[in-house]
Formats: sequence, structure tokens, C-alpha cells
Amino acid sequence: MVNLLLNSGSALLNGGILKFYDKITPTDNAYIDTEYIPNLTNKFVAKVSTKNTDYCIYSNLRTSSENNTIRFFRTGRSLYMAYGAYRVQNAPPNLPTDIELEHSHTEYVTINNDSSTYKTSLGDFIISNSLHIFHDGYRNASGETAYDYFNDNSLYSFKIYENDVLVRDFKPCTYNGVAGLWDMVESKFYDNSNSVGTLTVSNDV
Repeated sequence: MVNLLLNSGSALLNGGILKFYDKITPTDNAYIDTEYIPNLTNKFVAKVSTKNTDYCIYSNLRTSSENNTIRFFRTGRSLYMAYGAYRVQNAPPNLPTDIELEHSHTEYVTINNDSSTYKTSLGDFIISNSLHIFHDGYRNASGETAYDYFNDNSLYSFKIYENDVLVRDFKPCTYNGVAGLWDMVESKFYDNSNSVGTLTVSNDV
């Protein structure tokens, strides 16, 4: 519960100073582990700004089958979108740099109100690893790193629904001066989950 709203636009919350910003941007392999394990009832809603053609918005860390995955990321002309099963398609040349997306157990991902162009893949799944923001990774059967893919584009907001009920609502912030995401639902702060890299928050001018 917020104890006191400060003149700076910050708030005293749970004994710490919380301040919200418009966006958060990772550099040098920083990412955020949401500690949330996806399930078949989820809908993901995100707003991002991409400055290049390589980005990972979200993905669970996979340790066995490519088919047990929730992911949305792009490398060059390849757009990877999955809801339980692996899929890659050519990214349309007019794919916007500013994206608002909705991703659920439906045939298409809705991007900027277009619900008929960006086809995803569907499949039943059981996922045991949590969802990461700004990171897509895969570990082999021995637990060794097969690959890691990170992101350096900006996120404005990220929401997770279960059966259309909002269960996570992440907003860029600083908490006691540390940049990260604040979950409005659980009143919990998430900062960089990697031992390297930096998260930076800022406001649009």
C-alpha cells in the first residue's frame, strides 16, 4: 500500500521509494525473470518500441522441447511466435517499429489492431520454466547453454492475463534508485536477473 505520495512524482511504498517511467531499455544482456510460469489460459499484452530488426520481447527458458514454448521475438526477416508449439515466419516488410501486441491461444497474434497477418502456432503444453522479458534461451538435456538471445529495445508495458483476468501488470520504474519493472497486481519489484548488463528507464520527450 502506498504510504505517501512525494512532490517528485515518486511514492513511498513498502519502505522504499517507487517512481514510474514511460519505458525501460536493457543493454549488454540485461533481462527480467518474471517468475511467472505460463499456462494455456494466458493472454500477453505488450507495448514496445523497436529500434532495429532484432529483438526478443518475451520467452520462457526452454530446457527440452522446442514445442513447449511461449515466445515472441524477431531476428532479421524471421519472426518467431509460439503459443505451445514452435513457429517461424517471414516478418512482413512493413512490420512497424512501435508495436502493441496481444498474444493468446488464437490463430493470430494481434499487432497494432491487425489480427489477420501475424500467424502464430498453437499446441497444448506444460511449461516448468518462468517467462523472461528481453531474453530467449535454450538449455540442452545436460543443462548446458545451447544459445541465449537478448534484446536492446524498449518496453512500455507488459500484462499477463489468466482467463481474461489480469494477474501481472508490469510498468517501468525505479525502486530505491534501481531500474526495473513494478508489478501493479502483486506490488512487487523486478530488476535485472542477469549478473551483467544494465536496465535504463526514461520518459518520452
